Amino acid sequence: RGPKLSRVGILDITSSPPSAIDQEVINYASTDGCRRRFLNTYFGNERQDVAVCCDNCSRVPMNQH
Repeated sequence: RGPKLSRVGILDITSSPPSAIDQEVINYASTDGCRRRFLNTYFGNERQDVAVCCDNCSRVPMNQH
């Protein structure tokens, strides 16, 4: 590396401990609710209703087979 080059990197900083993040991943994976709504809530996004927007919303209820 030459004297004019500098190192550039990305530092990942989170305010939550890893165990809290792991629990949120588990909650997302195991929800039977709308995954889009889950993610919008998690990231603080505005609610945007879309009829069929995830695997859970597109699933036909068992009693309608």
